[in-house]
Amino acid sequence: MVLIGVLAVSSRVSTIATESAARRSKALCQLWFPLLVYALTRLFAVVAVMMAGRHQIAIPPGLPFYHVSSPTGSAPGYWTIMTNWDGQWYRTIATHGYPLDLPTGEAGRVVQNAWGFYPLYPLLVGALMWVTGLSFAYVGPALSVALGAVAVVVLFRLVQDALGTGAASLAVVLTCTFMAAPVLQAAYTESLALLLVCSCLLLLRRRRYAWTGVVIVLLALTRNVVLAMTLVILLHGAARWRARSEDEFTKRDRLTVSGLVVLCVAATGLWPAIAATATGQVSAYSQTMAAWGGGLRVLIAWPRTFFNAGGPTGLVVLFALLFCIFGLLARPAARRWGPELWGWSVAYLCYLLVATDFGSSTIRHLLLAFPVSLVVVDLLRSIGPRVVRATGLGLVAMGGLALQWIWIANYLVVSNTSRQLFP
Repeated sequence: MVLIGVLAVSSRVSTIATESAARRSKALCQLWFPLLVYALTRLFAVVAVMMAGRHQIAIPPGLPFYHVSSPTGSAPGYWTIMTNWDGQWYRTIATHGYPLDLPTGEAGRVVQNAWGFYPLYPLLVGALMWVTGLSFAYVGPALSVALGAVAVVVLFRLVQDALGTGAASLAVVLTCTFMAAPVLQAAYTESLALLLVCSCLLLLRRRRYAWTGVVIVLLALTRNVVLAMTLVILLHGAARWRARSEDEFTKRDRLTVSGLVVLCVAATGLWPAIAATATGQVSAYSQTMAAWGGGLRVLIAWPRTFFNAGGPTGLVVLFALLFCIFGLLARPAARRWGPELWGWSVAYLCYLLVATDFGSSTIRHLLLAFPVSLVVVDLLRSIGPRVVRATGLGLVAMGGLALQWIWIANYLVVSNTSRQLFP
């Protein structure tokens, strides 16, 4: 009997050890795979920037199409190139803050100024500059790389929760090889925004509502995309309501989810309210955005752009493209992603259609539409032989890296003095 007891205990210990090893292996996979993919693709972008950057022109102060916070010579090197374009605005904010008086031009109209850029990222950079004593050219891109690394890990766990490890691995590869993914290492807000969006969706999926509210406020101080999260929370609440007979949706949770919807709407006005308070002008933010061509015109910006490019044929192309995209998202297979991933893909694409203009920066904006890559994931996973799936993934990834090189050479690097396309 004693021997039987000893053997039973030994078996139990062995089982526990095996389960513990499996958990450790899974946890390591959640870290090493997304970080390895991220590191390799960022290294590719470094090489592309260094090679294409040899053609960057000198950027003196006063260029009509370019805000210059720090003039540079030609071929200034990797770190400086990663602070091009909007990075110059973030440098201005990190070093000098926001103007208390709105700058004006002809006829007293407000001109482009720092209030058009949300504060969390440049304030984090400014704080790290103060702590480390390093310049913006180093701290800005380095912080973006670090935030992007955390973002892809959270993205992996988000998709893994919904669809499993295989889908999560594919989603990370497709996101890291997306055309505009090099912006994750530039002095832009994409890394921070991607981290906060993924965190918000993961926390919402895991019903960590208090922390979801905190992340919503942080996102509202990073990018003007919080309103799109409203639909996601409504879909999450609807899904819980439908399943309430099997999974209790308590009154407290119902009130909390409703509160998150209200918070999203209120947080959308947080930065405009801060700008109004600081400058003493109620419409400080809207006047600033109008200097970039914002306002109600944006509601029809996409149809107008396609019509100007191709007339009625351009509109047909636009609506055919939208029909294909939203048709793919309407498939039952897509709805199985869950209300969080599916909801964000639909809500964010709709947000881009009504709240932004169509242009070169649209490519960068689409990085936050990462759940749409799950359409490709579904397609790859439906292919029978594993070798064919691997080949398909390799071709898609290599195509994405080739597009990254084009994006870097033609958008990120400043190569002419005319009004160049910008990232």
